Amino acid sequence: MSLKRPTLYNEHKKLNARMVPFAGWEMPVQYTSIIEEHLSVRNNAGIFDVSHMGEIVVKGKDTISFLDKLTPNFIEDQKIHQIRYNAILNHNGGVKDDVTIFREDDYSFMIIVNASNVEKIWQYFNEEKQNFSHLEIINKSDELSMLAIQGPEAENKTIEIFKDYSHLLKELKYYYFVDITYKNETIRISRTGYTGEDGFEVLCNHNIALELWNEFIKNDTKPCGLGARDSLRLEVLYPLYGHELNENRTPIESGIGWIVKDKEINYYGKEKLLNQKNYHPEKIIVPFKMIDKGIPREGYKVYGKEFTSSYSSPPCLLPEMITDLDYIGDVQSGLYSPSLKMGIGTAFLPYNFKNSENEILIEIRDKKIKAKIHKGPFIKGTAGKNK
Repeated sequence: MSLKRPTLYNEHKKLNARMVPFAGWEMPVQYTSIIEEHLSVRNNAGIFDVSHMGEIVVKGKDTISFLDKLTPNFIEDQKIHQIRYNAILNHNGGVKDDVTIFREDDYSFMIIVNASNVEKIWQYFNEEKQNFSHLEIINKSDELSMLAIQGPEAENKTIEIFKDYSHLLKELKYYYFVDITYKNETIRISRTGYTGEDGFEVLCNHNIALELWNEFIKNDTKPCGLGARDSLRLEVLYPLYGHELNENRTPIESGIGWIVKDKEINYYGKEKLLNQKNYHPEKIIVPFKMIDKGIPREGYKVYGKEFTSSYSSPPCLLPEMITDLDYIGDVQSGLYSPSLKMGIGTAFLPYNFKNSENEILIEIRDKKIKAKIHKGPFIKGTAGKNK
């Protein structure tokens, strides 16, 4: 099957981007180096082409009931122009996709879905809408491009492009959006992103995306690829579908339990999810840092000492213990952190390892390398400064 190409494909090639297959698309993984692009976003500003993401609009009088049935986070009290992070659940409470939901008006919502799940969610929505009379579902994924401008200087860079809307953009709150007119076209700007830094995501038609991309590049905004996007999101512990998130895990098990709410509607898996939230699941996503040199990768085996609480086992693995460890799970994401200059990752482990600060071992090329459970995100970025 041939790969889709974003509208900006030729621009990426002009910048000598290394293009790779990703979720059915040919996308730039890096332009110069992942570390250089990563640090540009942490310290200044970078721009990403994320046009592979999908956009599905759900509208009509049954929209709130429809979305409430499929998601664990609140829908009904979401304000117009507000965005919420949410998950589309399967019938067992597993995560079909993690999404951001934009409320456009009383009965219209735009859902941003992951590229790999666009067709799956589109089909799922159409299957589930059979019980709802007043509902229209529109797939706008092929009509729109999406750019993400991220970093501490993202606001300044964006205001320089949209000078007529400088006050509006400065005042725009985190996880809200605004529609503006640019060169006689309507574009949507949201204060969102997936890097942990302040910034904006711009939804627009393909021609405007081409103009804006070049304007931002001229304005000294560094082009960044999917490689830096991955390392940036992992440093702030944002999950990635197909790694931390999948259909066999609930939001609680995936580490995004904060989106699970006790809504009045019986959404899919509600009883199971609330039970896990009130007590805890058997296993959960846990972050870790490498102690010894080594880069963890997805699928590497994790070893540790099983224990009944965070107080019943010493945090350090003594030499005599290392040959007598249990296989406790697998790495879900892992890479070199440009900010911390060490290997970091996540693993799916027994619940009592969460926040334990216990040492574990990661099997890297037949050697067991020391790591330590970490509590919370690895770093704190500038995202959310305009809450």
